[in-house]
Amino acid sequence: MDLPRLMEGGVTCQMMAICNADSPASVALRRPERAASLPRMRKGDSLLGLSSALDCIELVFREIAKNPDKLTLATKAEDVRKAKEEGKVALMMSIESRLPSGATLDTLRILYRLGLRCVALSGYENRKSDTIGGPLDPFAFDLIDEMEKLGMLVDVSHLLEEGFWQVAKAVKGPFIDTHGNAYSLCPHPRNLKDDQLKALAEAGGVIGVMSYKPFIDAQAPSLSRMLDHIDYIVGLIGIDHVGLGMDFDGMGGAKKNAVLNDVTEMPLITEGLLERGYSKKEVKKILGENYMRVFDAVLR
Repeated sequence: MDLPRLMEGGVTCQMMAICNADSPASVALRRPERAASLPRMRKGDSLLGLSSALDCIELVFREIAKNPDKLTLATKAEDVRKAKEEGKVALMMSIESRLPSGATLDTLRILYRLGLRCVALSGYENRKSDTIGGPLDPFAFDLIDEMEKLGMLVDVSHLLEEGFWQVAKAVKGPFIDTHGNAYSLCPHPRNLKDDQLKALAEAGGVIGVMSYKPFIDAQAPSLSRMLDHIDYIVGLIGIDHVGLGMDFDGMGGAKKNAVLNDVTEMPLITEGLLERGYSKKEVKKILGENYMRVFDAVLR
């Protein structure tokens, strides 16, 4: 995270992806003070996955402690609103793909107490291939039930179509796709088809349109084409269900793989939307108010 650039880009709430990979390649495990621990932790070891997740959570708290005038932890919508008023960036913690290996519902509850508020479930999908989904692990449904009791966001990003529908049928309230685009404009298997987008909207959810080139257009990805995805989704399911989910940290380098060079260029999205005829009220919804509605409905 580059805090000065994050603030220059006008970001108020940043979702922090907590590393849960059971791999020594984990960002947290590359820290020098952890090097001595690597020999006793191997891929698939539940200690490795949980340890790396806890390390990342500690890093979030450490950065907040180092920058109390600029950062704050967000566990509910009101925390984000307060950050906006105080000119701070609110950090909300999320786990992408799955909980650490060996996790139980008690693990989820402890992570919730530490501030975790969002979990993606694609790691529980027993895929037949990179493009063909399969049944979700039964534990995923237990997680969904417990997350809804606690007041956590269910994220369908990275799920293939079969997994998406299993989650959509299991969730009782709004759910989100933190980073994805429209399959009709770019047929990537992780983009959402029209019926998926409609189901997300019917549940009161939000999709975060992302800047990753392969999700925008296979031939000519551009900021304009990214805005085309926003136009398309707004036209299909309405302005209230579209947000942003840039995924700058998940694409191996924004300058190479995103249609924006970095987070400081986020205002270009605002300019582009206004040029396309969106009102200021509509732009505010896309920039964050739609997510805030879901935060109000779900987070506790």
